[in-house]
Amino acid sequence: MKKDRNPTERKEDSPLSLVELFLLYCKERRMFFYLLILVIGTIYGLGILYQIKEIKQLSYGMVLSAFYCFIWGCIDFYQYVREYKDLYECSLWIGETLKKPLVQGLKDKMYREMLETMWERQKELLFQKRWEEKEREDYYTLWGHQIKTPIAAIHLLLQREEIKNPIELREQVFFIEQYVDMVLQYLRLNSMSADLLFKKYNIYEIVKKAVKKLKVFFIQKKLMLRLEEFSYSIVTDEKWLLWVLEQVILNAVKYTERGRIEIQMEEGILKISDTGIGIRPEDLPRIFERGFTGYNGREHKKSTGIGLYLCGKILDRLMIPYKVESTLCKGTTFFMDCSKEKKEENLQKCKK
Repeated sequence: MKKDRNPTERKEDSPLSLVELFLLYCKERRMFFYLLILVIGTIYGLGILYQIKEIKQLSYGMVLSAFYCFIWGCIDFYQYVREYKDLYECSLWIGETLKKPLVQGLKDKMYREMLETMWERQKELLFQKRWEEKEREDYYTLWGHQIKTPIAAIHLLLQREEIKNPIELREQVFFIEQYVDMVLQYLRLNSMSADLLFKKYNIYEIVKKAVKKLKVFFIQKKLMLRLEEFSYSIVTDEKWLLWVLEQVILNAVKYTERGRIEIQMEEGILKISDTGIGIRPEDLPRIFERGFTGYNGREHKKSTGIGLYLCGKILDRLMIPYKVESTLCKGTTFFMDCSKEKKEENLQKCKK
């Protein structure tokens, strides 16, 4: 990773010398000098052509005019040098403020406004890049700590002479797969649009795939599953929606010690309910924030604070509205509005 340069450090390229600046100045102002020589030569030539008797006085006036032009040139060159120095100092700074160069005319003012706009945009991009790097670093740190738990559990199971309960081993392997899959989804999130493949699917079939993948946890915890059969089609991306359903159902199983998990469809709204420990009212508005684990996550050590964050982001991209209702010690219900009317409404908003 490239280190940010200190604002007080100079660039390797040294500033131009006064002679080099003068040569550049003459090159940029050459049309003025050509015009001055042309005017003086024209006036002097006309004086000789028409045999003006006061040619000496005319020459004196031209010399005086040339002297005035020389004085103006010195002042203009001084301002030219000052502008160069100001611009050179600006090029050395990448701090919070930008030193404004001198403004001489309309074009200079427009250039300065363009420079300030570009500078503000650069600061925004730099801040966004640093924030994304910090977010990614925090996530990988958290992910590294979380994946150690199932790996350690597998080591303990393998140290036994005989594995009495192979379900435990499969459960820990599944957790590792989930964490690896989660980090891959996290990396793909920013480029998710290019990975979407929208087709018409029956949601019931996708739900069944998610339940089948998680059946080992229902068996392990002896939870009852009530999956009402329904038929409801929606245009979506199967892979991403399946991942969301797996995360939501897995969360329901994690925080339900006894009772059941219910999945049903009512008027285009998919409901996933549990009879678990529920979510505290003060935690409920923040459960989709990145890294937020809430009281349950801290108490039970089961939450990474990333799963629901990714679920929210993915459902937003799939244009599926969602919400969560929960009662402490009674259970939680996750709602996904898959109705066609809501889908068309979201599409219209995107077009606007």
